[in-house]
Amino acid sequence: MSDNKNGIYINGKEQALEILKLLTPAERDRILNNINMRNPTLANELKQSSRSFRDIEEYSTQHFQNIFGLVKPEILGLSLKETSVNFQKNILRSAPREYAENAFNALRMNIPANKRDTIQRAKNLVITQLSQYSQLN
Repeated sequence: MSDNKNGIYINGKEQALEILKLLTPAERDRILNNINMRNPTLANELKQSSRSFRDIEEYSTQHFQNIFGLVKPEILGLSLKETSVNFQKNILRSAPREYAENAFNALRMNIPANKRDTIQRAKNLVITQLSQYSQLN
């Protein structure tokens, strides 16, 4: 939808993705199943793009073991900020020792408020890698 008078452009798919990322996995699945009945291609596209870092604790340690070679330990450490301590421990225990130590050091880093986007970028990279891996299997 666009309004040329006011220069407003609304991208419905992007807005839908933002909303889907805020929902719980169960709510998101229910909506995507309804969309799938009418437009399977759109539903699949939205499903692939709507994974958010809120979903990271749904992945098993096996998924993480497969991305250790693809993601630098510092990136993984930053991405684990704001997850539960038990989840952090499980992931780091499943990593090779040196990798886990480097990830843990990054996890413990104090990130200034003006650099918080670094954490979000790390989270986005990890969730992308996890999603790509889970699609292959």
